[in-house]
Order: sequence, then C-alpha cells, then structure tokens
Amino acid sequence: SFLFSFGFSCGGLLQPLYTQNLKMDASSVGILFFTSNLASTITRLPAGILADRYSKRLSISFASICFAASSILFIFVTDFIQLLLPFALWGIGASFYFTASNTLIADLTDTQNRVKTYARIGMFGVLANIVSPLLTGYLADNWSIPQTFSLSVISFTFLFAITIPLPKVKTEYNVSELDRRCKTLFSGAVKE
Repeated sequence: SFLFSFGFSCGGLLQPLYTQNLKMDASSVGILFFTSNLASTITRLPAGILADRYSKRLSISFASICFAASSILFIFVTDFIQLLLPFALWGIGASFYFTASNTLIADLTDTQNRVKTYARIGMFGVLANIVSPLLTGYLADNWSIPQTFSLSVISFTFLFAITIPLPKVKTEYNVSELDRRCKTLFSGAVKE
C-alpha cells in the first residue's frame, strides 16, 4: 500500500505539472487525462475478470509494470502524441491495481482480522500520501519534473518485486454465492 500510494501520488502530482511545463493548451491536457480515464474504464471489467480467474497477484504485478513503464516514458517524451501512451498505460495500471488489491487483501486475511488489516494498510497508504507530495514537490522544484518521475519508477519497481512472492489465491464462487452477492449489490446493502 505504501509503495503503490507513494508512486501513484508522485505520478499523479507530476502529470499536470509536466503538461504545464510543456506549455500544452487546455484541450490537449484534457485529451491526455481523458485517455487515461478511458483506458482505465475500458480495461476495468476485463482486469477484474482476469484477477478473479487467474491471479490477483499477477494483476498487481502487471499494474506495477504498467505504472513503471508509464513513469519511464514520462521522463523521455516531449509532445502530445508521445504522451498518449504513458497516459493510457497509467490508466490501464490503475484498472488492474484497483480491481485486484482490495480483494487480494480480503483473500489473504481471515474474517476476524480483515478490518484491522484494512485499517493498517490504509494507514500506510495515508502515510505515503503525506510523504510523497512533499518529496515530489521538493524534487520537482529543485531537480526537474521529468527526472522526478524516477521516484514513481523506483516505487513501482519495488512494488513489483514484493508482489512476486505473494501466495497465489484464487477464490472459487458457487452459483448461489454469486446470486446472493448480486442481490446484495443491487439492494444496496452494506452488511451481510
């Protein structure tokens, strides 16, 4: 959680600064961020299906690769057309990470400790969201915006490395369980 939140916060803060630094007009910036959101939206359902069917660990590893590749590209690209790819990769990474991370935590913890686990993980994410903007802002001001993307590269590379040894967890659902979950989803219930 710390590594993801650190890298995601860093990249998320740098992207608008980077486009502003390149003196892009508002419509170009809007298209780039739309590209990221569109890529995330299009790949969200397939990412969830792949995570459930094959491996949430592999989904998070793939997300780490997408984020790291995107951050590396941000270091080198300098025009609108070139920026379409890193923005799309960022969105794809987000879809794979967000569809797998919380369910992986749920799969790896027993029901008695799940709330405590989410609280601890959330605490580390919040800590990263405090540290990352401070360090990112300082380096962007005193080093350079493109080179500061290396913080995201490092963070996502470490995330990839620690995700590999996680146990492979595959949740099997029976039809009645899926039916109950769908009814709960559509009824708007928040408790079992």
